[in-house]
Amino acid sequence: MATRTIYVSRHGAGSHNLRLRDSEGNNPGDDNLTTSVDSGDTVQWVLDPNSNTPQSGYFPIASIVSIAYSAPTAGPPPKYQNSIRLIVPDPTNNNPAKIWSGNVLNPAPAGFEDYTIGFTVPNDSVTYYDDPKMILNP
Repeated sequence: MATRTIYVSRHGAGSHNLRLRDSEGNNPGDDNLTTSVDSGDTVQWVLDPNSNTPQSGYFPIASIVSIAYSAPTAGPPPKYQNSIRLIVPDPTNNNPAKIWSGNVLNPAPAGFEDYTIGFTVPNDSVTYYDDPKMILNP
């Protein structure tokens, strides 16, 4: 059982799209991140420390507001088809370091979980949402 960390920042200074990377070396350069996890792992979401240096291409978000499972919808168009819950209950923020965490079920069903991150950006009170994916290692 390992701890997997997902680093959360924005794609650009005026962007409302997330830029995500993880401790497993996955860094798509945008919000199209799929993080692989094992049964019993702890998953943490943290504000990306690289976002303190905008010349790196990472831009800060103000806060993570929520992280929640995205259940399949019929649409139109259908979304999150075949998504299953891997983390129950949804991740929570229980500390002053603003680290959100959740535990993968043990045992966990085979498959993937689509989830939604709610976040705010500096100087803006609106909550924005983005939806990456988590997949259980076989």
